[in-house]
This record gives sequence, structure tokens and C-alpha cells, in this order.
Amino acid sequence: MVLFHGDVMVKAALVVDRRFYKQSDCVYSEGPVGPETGGRYLRWFDEVVVLGRCLESDLVDINKLNLVSENGLKFEFLPNISGVKERISNIEAARKKISEIIDSCDCVICRLPTELGLEAAKIASRKNKCYVLEIGGCIYDGYRTHGSLKGIFYAPFAYMNMRKIVSSSKWVSYVTQEFLQKRYPANRFATTLSAPNVNLPFISKDVLNKKLETTKNNECLTFGTIGSLVGGFKGIDVAIKALKLASPHIPKFRYRILGGGDGNNLKQLAIKNNLESSIEFDGTLPAGDPVFEWLGGIDIYLQPSRREGVPRALIEAMSQACPVLASNVAGIPELLDTRYLHNPGDYKKLAQQIVEITKNENRLRCASRNWIKAHDYLLMSLEAKRDFFWCGVRDFVLLK
Repeated sequence: MVLFHGDVMVKAALVVDRRFYKQSDCVYSEGPVGPETGGRYLRWFDEVVVLGRCLESDLVDINKLNLVSENGLKFEFLPNISGVKERISNIEAARKKISEIIDSCDCVICRLPTELGLEAAKIASRKNKCYVLEIGGCIYDGYRTHGSLKGIFYAPFAYMNMRKIVSSSKWVSYVTQEFLQKRYPANRFATTLSAPNVNLPFISKDVLNKKLETTKNNECLTFGTIGSLVGGFKGIDVAIKALKLASPHIPKFRYRILGGGDGNNLKQLAIKNNLESSIEFDGTLPAGDPVFEWLGGIDIYLQPSRREGVPRALIEAMSQACPVLASNVAGIPELLDTRYLHNPGDYKKLAQQIVEITKNENRLRCASRNWIKAHDYLLMSLEAKRDFFWCGVRDFVLLK
């Protein structure tokens, strides 16, 4: 649904760090279609220019990606500035391209925490251009869990930089209800929004009934995680170690992982723990029904992330009545009972929780509770909040 825009065209720039693939005139993405791919904003803006990074399309199977091209979207590609060498080599070119696009747009949407988004916010501020910060995670946690000494050293500087930028913005959208608001507070004159990046159009009671029925079968359990295999921030290695530790005390199982990346380090970890026959790397699936169908086959969902905002996949798993075990980072405690949370990286605690959750009465209780909680994130409720915020942004641009 597109809201009525009126006679005046309003053009927005969306700056993300999403990696895109281009083939002919079509643009694809590994991740889900949503705010990171631009289509959502066509509800409030007439045209959206998406600035991200582009990779070689011949390196992937296009059929397993999501098509993100659509009328009203234009894609422009920026050089990578995430690494030290990349930043030194590419920062000026990136700034120039961002500046040119901002000049041609009425509003700038900066997805954070990304280096490209931070650069765009600074440029928009200097140009006195309306800009909106969409905060989907913590930059401090991101660098601190990056796995390198450079990341650990840079984390506090990045944190202070992002806090300063957020405190100066007039428009700030958070995916959490409390966590990111406390860590990156907006100023008291700012207009803010609290809404996770998830769209649940409908939650069927049949899903819950089916899950409760399958819970009676304990012959073989299926664990699952959705997340990128690149880097360690989804904590899939933690899940593998926990499953190894729990394996003598639980029924036969398999662990299915849905996400892009080669995952060679995880495959080697599976071999090291003698779990290679129990772990399945399912690659990627198009967003929507294929992912929900995949979740329908998961008995227990694992989200042992080292950093997050509010995981969209976790809420989708809850809507499919999956019992969930997760780390206590960022906004995850806003979703789950504390008894199902563990400290990031604590595979021993996760192993204990896995043993407990495999008991039928615990699975039944957790499945029902999660299915009910997921109703808080239905599309109708969230879209009303988004409309109020983004129509305000559009009106501000028109009146400026």
C-alpha cells in the first residue's frame, strides 16, 4: 500500500551498508527485503535512491537471492569503507558520491550502525538537509565483538561518535523499545519511533496447533538459526559448541542454518566436534513464505548472537510458535523470558538450556508464550506507528 503523496514529489536517499548484486537491470540481495532495500519507504516518498555496495553477481546463484528492484527505486553503489585500508583508499570517493546524491534529494535516511550511514548523516547535517537516523544495532558491540584488536580499540571511539550524531538529529527511529534508546539517546526536541524491522501480516492459530502436536514427537529434534555465515556476530559457533556439550543428554538432532556466506570455519568446527553429519547449511531462501515454511520445520530456534538490534528472524520464529533460546544482547530481552537467555558466548549455559528446553512441558510452554508474544509485532500495529513518524518527516520536508 502506498499512501497518497499529493502533487509535490519528495525524493529520499537511503544510505545502507547492504551488499547488492546486479544482473542486467535487476538488483538482488542476500538478506531479506525490507528497510535495508528501500521498498518500504515508497509508502511515504515518491522516489528512493538506495546507496549501498555492489558485488559480482556471477559469484552467487541469483535464484537464491531476493529481487529488490521495483518502480520508484534507484540504486547507486558506493565503495567499501568498513576496513582501515578500505577507508583510507575509498573514503573521499564515497563522500563525494554521497554528497552528490544528497544534493539531488529532499531527505536522507541513514541506516546505523554503518560507516556509510554515519558519513551520510554528517554530510546531510553540514548541508542543512533533513536526515533521519534508523538505528538497528549498537556500533560499540559491533566493533567490540569483531574479533580483532583493531575493532576492540576502535569500539569506544565509534560509540562516542555515534552518540554525538544521534544526539544532534531531529528524527530518530529505533528497533528496540529501551536498549538502544538508553545507549544512544536522542535529544529532547527530537521526534522518535520505536518499531522493529519486522512485518507479520497474520499469525495463524493452526501454526501453534501444529507445533504443539509435533512437540509430542521427541525421536529427532530440529534446531535452527537464521543468520549470515560471514563473521561471528550471529554466534553460530556458540550453538555448535553448545549442541556438542548437550548431545549426550538430548534426543537425536539436526541443526539447520539458513544464511549466506561460505561458512568454512563453521564447517571445520562441526567436523572438529564430530557433528558434521548433524549440521545442515541450507544456504539462502527468498524472503516471505519460503522462510516461514523453513521455520515451520524447526522445533527449537537458537539465536546466540554476540551483537544485535532486535532480530527480525527471531520474531518470525516466535510467530511460528518456535521455542527460542537466545543471548541477552541488545533488544532480545524485550522479547523472551529471562530463563531462556544466556550471556553472549556462554555455550555452557546454552547447553544447559538446550537440555531443559527439550523436555516436552518446557517446549509446550515456550511455544505458546512466544506465539502469543509475536502478536505485539503484527503489521497493522507497527505500520500505524511508522505512518505517523514518516508522514511527519514528509510534512517537515514539504514545509521547510
